[in-house]
Amino acid sequence: MTFLPIVERELRVAARQPGTYWGRFAVAAIALGVAWLTYLPASMGGRGGRSQVGLEIFQILQWCAFPLVTLLGVLLTADALSKEMREGMLGLLFLTDLRGRDVVLGKLAIHGTRILWGWLAVVPVIGLTLLLGGVTGSGLLRMMFVVGNSLFLSLAVGLLVSSLCRDGFKAVFASGLLIVLLHLGTLLADWCWAGRDTPTFVAWCSLASPSQLLFAA
Repeated sequence: MTFLPIVERELRVAARQPGTYWGRFAVAAIALGVAWLTYLPASMGGRGGRSQVGLEIFQILQWCAFPLVTLLGVLLTADALSKEMREGMLGLLFLTDLRGRDVVLGKLAIHGTRILWGWLAVVPVIGLTLLLGGVTGSGLLRMMFVVGNSLFLSLAVGLLVSSLCRDGFKAVFASGLLIVLLHLGTLLADWCWAGRDTPTFVAWCSLASPSQLLFAA
């Protein structure tokens, strides 16, 4: 018997789609364009040294990629299982030897790898900042792991809500609200607990927030 058959099938289908490859190319081209548009004015205007420019490009790309990856993870999975339930396909799948984990991991694999491939296409562009200076290899690795962690969390939240809600619009809204609470609500709770005083801020609830991890990284 094939191990995780839905995962294998979904990955084979995605590998045959031209959009899988053109999507990565488009994401890398956009990231390269953003980096070039940031580097060109800084180099021509003499604003800071190369290390300062490299750090600026690094920060712009990470703060563009982080919310985009999180948003896509929620949008792609929020209606993944609920759509199957509305169309009656989920019940047919369970008439076979498939289990719940096979279906969930299949949806996680197909949607997660699509975003992951795009993110991996951006990483070499961000890695160019190492040549400019201002960014260390450990800092780059920490940022990559934080974005990957945020991606996994958004995929998990989307699948969780999708398994509980049949309506597609409600599933997207609920998963988006939940991911915002995890990212920003926990930060706001700790900030209010500190009496709105930044120097006394201590991360307690926000330890569950990928945004706090990105700040720390």
